[in-house]
Amino acid sequence: MTYVRLYIISVFTILTAACSEKVSTDDPQGVEGLWRLSSVSHFNGFLETFDERNLQQTLRLYGNDGICYEVKTLADKNGIMIAPQERITYTINCVDDSTCNYTENGEPCPFWRPSDEIIITQKIGFKHKWIKQEASQELRQAVTKAFETDADGNYAGLQVISATEQDLKKENNSLQYVLTFSMLMMAGIGIYLLYVLRKRRRAVNLLRRIRNESNQRPQQVNATLKRIEKDFEKSDYYIRLHRRIMRGERLNEDDWQEMEQEVKKAYPDFVHKLLTLTALSEVEFRTCMLIRLSVPPSAMADVLHRDLSSVSTIRSRLYRKVFGKKGSSHDWDEFILSL
Repeated sequence: MTYVRLYIISVFTILTAACSEKVSTDDPQGVEGLWRLSSVSHFNGFLETFDERNLQQTLRLYGNDGICYEVKTLADKNGIMIAPQERITYTINCVDDSTCNYTENGEPCPFWRPSDEIIITQKIGFKHKWIKQEASQELRQAVTKAFETDADGNYAGLQVISATEQDLKKENNSLQYVLTFSMLMMAGIGIYLLYVLRKRRRAVNLLRRIRNESNQRPQQVNATLKRIEKDFEKSDYYIRLHRRIMRGERLNEDDWQEMEQEVKKAYPDFVHKLLTLTALSEVEFRTCMLIRLSVPPSAMADVLHRDLSSVSTIRSRLYRKVFGKKGSSHDWDEFILSL
């Protein structure tokens, strides 16, 4: 009987040690390091992509201590600016090569790892695809320093990595293409909370966020964003597109996809904010892009193959969908141009 007891105790000890080793925060099971947000699959089926040419990027730095730091970054020839977004506690316990039990801040989150270079997380119907990145020591230190707190618990905030202190081309080939301008746009209220709120509340919150961002941005950031827009409006693509539309030329699917990518480059947060408000049909989304590109309603009707009254109805209907009250097509145009 004594031997049986010793055997049971030994087996139990071995199993306990194995389980403890499996869930230890010292073993992040491949997730430790820097990850770039590559795409967001929205609940309405829309896929929003962020390739290396996008002006603004979202990064996550997973530590081997169960802490993840999420930041947004923007850079120009003078260096990189990093703004803190969220400090996340996480646990991960992989069941097999592709499936893991994963939590963020104590809440279970669906998690997939299709390969060593890709992880996918999900929250409230939104799937986030993250791509593994190389990270310099300076970048890691700047990310963690942004989350250092003072006596009142406030984050240290915006961090800057000078280009003279770091050779971006050698340290991180991916970031040198992604981070191309001088300042991070401070993205505010999370899209997940906006998703569960009523349509009118979503619009009110978004408008408040836009006003706050505009008031809080340093003057040089606003100047940079204005310069980007003005340069875009003088670009060969912008001029060529307007000429084609005014001539009544038909746009094919490749033309529409190219338009979407160019809009994202010129107005980094436009598509993201727009899709946060409400689900859009294809024609509604294209109408909003044309408004943002300052295409007149008569030309919109031609390129969308609708009559002018139909285009007007689409715009006024979108205003009612988002704000929950009656509004004119002109009201919707003004709102789109403010995003």
